[in-house]
Amino acid sequence: MATTDAPAIRLDGLVKDYPTQDGGTFRAVRDLSLSIEEGAFYGLLGPNGAGKSTTIHILTGLARRTSGVAEVRGLDVSRDFRKVRRMMGLAAQEFAFDQFLAIEEVLMYAGMYFEMSRGQAKRRARELLERFELAHKRKERVQNLSGGQKRRLLIAKSLMHDPDILILDEPTAGIDVALRRDLWSYLREQNRAGKTILLTTHYIEEAEALCDQVGIIDQGRLVAEGTPAELVESGSGDRVIVGLKEPCREDPERLAAETGFQVAILDDGLSLVARGGRGGEMAGALMETLQRHAIRVDGLEIKRQSLEEAFVRATGAEIAPDGTIVRRDAAQDRGVNV
Repeated sequence: MATTDAPAIRLDGLVKDYPTQDGGTFRAVRDLSLSIEEGAFYGLLGPNGAGKSTTIHILTGLARRTSGVAEVRGLDVSRDFRKVRRMMGLAAQEFAFDQFLAIEEVLMYAGMYFEMSRGQAKRRARELLERFELAHKRKERVQNLSGGQKRRLLIAKSLMHDPDILILDEPTAGIDVALRRDLWSYLREQNRAGKTILLTTHYIEEAEALCDQVGIIDQGRLVAEGTPAELVESGSGDRVIVGLKEPCREDPERLAAETGFQVAILDDGLSLVARGGRGGEMAGALMETLQRHAIRVDGLEIKRQSLEEAFVRATGAEIAPDGTIVRRDAAQDRGVNV
C-alpha cells in the first residue's frame, strides 16, 4: 500500500548510466534528489540533454535506474510498477500512436488498458476530444492530424484514466502561442482540482507562469530549487543602468559608498550600472548622487531580476530569442565517461 503521508514523488540519489560504444558509460542523471508534495505544480527546467526526460522515463517505467530511490506515494516505481502506473498519466515528447487508428480509438484503447469498460472509455474519450477541440476529428486517422493536433491528442490520452499525478514532458514543444496559452489554462484548472503535476520544459516563461516550485537541472544534477520568487531573489537583485551625456570621471567606489549600492562604470565612462537592491530605490539614490556631482544623465533603465537570469546564473546556458533554453556548449551534451 502507498504511504498516505509520503510525497507524491520522491527521488533520492537517483543515478542513470547508459553504456557507450567505446565501452565507457554516459551518466544522464547524477545523484538527483527532490521531493514533490501532493497537489504541487512542479517544473523541471533545463537545457536539452540535461536529464529531464531520463528522469521522467525512470518514474514511468520506460527506463530502469542504475541506483538510488524513485518512489510515487511511497511506492517503488520498479517493484510496484502496476500500482504506480495507475496513479500517473504521462504525456511524453514522442508521438507513440498507431498512425492508422482513428483518434477516438486511440483514446478508447488507452482507457481500456486501464480496465475501463468500452462504454466508459467511449464517454471519456468524447469528453476529452470536446475539451481539446478535436471532436470534429474523432473519426480521423492519426496520420492526418497536424503537429498541434497530435500534441493535444497526446495530452488527452494521458488523462483518459483520470490520474492523480500528471507528468508532462515538454508538452508545448512545437505548438503555436494560442494553443500553448489554452493548454496553460487547462493545466492550471487541473492543478486547482487537486492533480499533482510534474512538468519538464525548456521554456522559461512556461515554468514561471505555471509552477509553484521549480527545480533547475543541468548535466543530470539538480543545481537550484525553490519557488520562482525564491530563485529570482537568490540573485544580486535588480540592475539600474544609467546612460551619461559625457564620460564619468568619478571613482565608482565613492559613488557606491554614497548610494549604498554596488556601482560599476562601463562603456568608457558613458554608462553606470548599480546592483544590490530594488530598482526604484537604486534609481532614486543614484540620480540624487549624480545630481550632486553635476553628472548629466542621458537615460535610465531598470532591469528586473527574472527567472531567466536565475536559470542562466545556475547553469550558464543561454536563452534564445524565442524564449527556449539552448546549451552554452554543445560538447557537454555528449556527457562524460564514469
